[in-house]
Formats: sequence, C-alpha cells, structure tokens
Amino acid sequence: RGDMVIGKTFPSVKLSDTLSKATCNANKISVVEKYVDILDQLPIFYSNVETVFLSANSLKSVEGIQQFLNLRVLSLANNRINHFDDIAALTKCENITVLNLQFNPITSLPNYRHHILALLPSLKLLDNKEIKSKDRSKALQIVQKELQHMRMLISNAHLITKLKAVVHKIVMHRQLLTVTSKKSQFMG
Repeated sequence: RGDMVIGKTFPSVKLSDTLSKATCNANKISVVEKYVDILDQLPIFYSNVETVFLSANSLKSVEGIQQFLNLRVLSLANNRINHFDDIAALTKCENITVLNLQFNPITSLPNYRHHILALLPSLKLLDNKEIKSKDRSKALQIVQKELQHMRMLISNAHLITKLKAVVHKIVMHRQLLTVTSKKSQFMG
C-alpha cells in the first residue's frame, strides 16, 4: 500500500492475508474494513465464489478480481478507486449482475454511471439502483458521443500545435526578411 501519514509508511495488505479474520466460504468472501489494497491470487478453493464484499478497504484497482470465475455480486463501496481503467478487470467477470462502487472517487467522474453500464452489460443493479434497458441503451449512446468529442478535442489540440508551429515560422521568416532588407540597404 505504501500509504504515508505524517512520515510513516504502512505496508500493503493482501486479500489473502485477511482471510483468516474474515467471513469466507466456497460461495462468499466478506472482507470489510481490513485495509486491503491488493487482490492477490487466492487458493483454488475460492475460485467459484459468487459474492465478494470488499467495502471500506484501501483498494485503488480491482486487478485480480477476475480470479473469481462465477462472480455475481461485488461490493467495493468506500475504497479508493479513481478511474475507469482501475476497474477494467471487471470486464472479465461476465456473470456480474450487482456492483456497488458508492463512495469511491470514480463515482464523481462525468457520465460515471453510463460508463459502467457500457462496460458491464450483464449488470442489473449498480450502486443499489436498478438498471433498466433504456438506461443501458442511453449509456451506450452517451459513451459513444463522449468518445467522439474526445477524438475531436485531441484532433483540435494537434491542429493547434501545427498552427503554432506555422505562426512561429512566419514570425521567423518576417524577422529574416527584415534583417536581410536592412543589410541590403546598408550595403547598397
């Protein structure tokens, strides 16, 4: 984890380190408020788990979650997940129907809910709110439109860079013309 508070660094806490103190069986893992920040590989016994509660930990990413082949319910509320890239591993959890990301920084990103719905087509409940078919189709449209806008912004930024280079060359050319015309007047 490497978190630092007033000059002290705290070691990382792996999910496997907390299992002995958690509520776990072949179908469910509940590791809440244990400062977990790494989802390391668990013994094969846990591969068929369907429900995972990891709320109130220190997770910044869900990398490693794909080891739960039958995952259907996942609570990651109150962690430290910031970006959509941090939850990309969830796309490998094809059976997931319930996801809770409340109280994570990611939830304040523009179009958060739409991005999650576009990313995880099997979801039926997100942050304790039911997902309707119109929500899902609207989500795809909004994410596609946002992607188009992003491409346009990148293209415009590239064009601005090119135009600045052209302006710089024009200024240098004028300066060169001024210097050569003064030199020819002086010589002539």
